[in-house]
This record gives sequence, C-alpha cells and structure tokens, in this order.
Amino acid sequence: MPFRSVALYRWDDHVDDDHLSRLGAALDELAAQVPVVRSLSHGSDTGAMGGSSDYVVVIDVDTAADWRALRDHPSYILLVEELITNHAVEQSVGQFRASDPSTLAPEDAEVRDLTDDELLERARRAAQASMDALMAEPDDVG
Repeated sequence: MPFRSVALYRWDDHVDDDHLSRLGAALDELAAQVPVVRSLSHGSDTGAMGGSSDYVVVIDVDTAADWRALRDHPSYILLVEELITNHAVEQSVGQFRASDPSTLAPEDAEVRDLTDDELLERARRAAQASMDALMAEPDDVG
C-alpha cells in the first residue's frame, strides 16, 4: 500500500495564473528529482463540490520514511519556500496508507452507485482508520 500525502491550499489574492504555472512546473520537476516519489498529481480545484480549496497536491511514496526523505529534500524545501509559503492563506495536509485499486474485491463495485457525499464520508472514515493505524506503528526511520 502506498503512503499518500494530500495537501489542499487556498491561495492569497495575489496568486495568479503565472504563479500556478510555475508551481505546476516545479511539482512536475519534483517528481523527477526525488527518487522516492512513486506518483505526484496536482491541479486547481474544479469547484465541482463547492469546496473551499483552490489547489490540490497528491503524492505517493512507499513508506513514512520515504515521505520524510521527500519532505527534507532540498528541491521540496525550495519549492515550498518559494511557491507555497507566503502564498497560501490556508492549507490542510494529511497522510494515510492508500489502498491499491487493483486489490479491490468485486463487491467494492457498489461504490459506483454511491453519491459524492457518501463517497466523501467513506473516504474520510478510511483516511481516519489509516491515520490511526499509522500513528500506532513505530517510527520506521533508523
């Protein structure tokens, strides 16, 4: 199961399309610069659910130790300092162990019939359970 980090940002009024383009390019480069990154996706919130976030970043690595290696990588630190700090008026970040979709049982197909609110509630419960399990694990940094 990958270790997934999700970050939601709400930007200050001065953040424009040029800033978002630079951020997107820097995030794309980050995925190539830091070997522990399994996948990295990002983009402006679509507003489809009337959320309060402007931008979403999802990063998958293998372990919590890999997440800390990414967090401490000079490229990541520089990206955050230059393109996020002092630009975000609000942020929400969480990490959890994500399910591998290829391991879902056939009965999990029922989720296709759920409403967005039901899916969101299931995701919240799963994220909380994953976070509880993660917090119960010993630190895997040597």
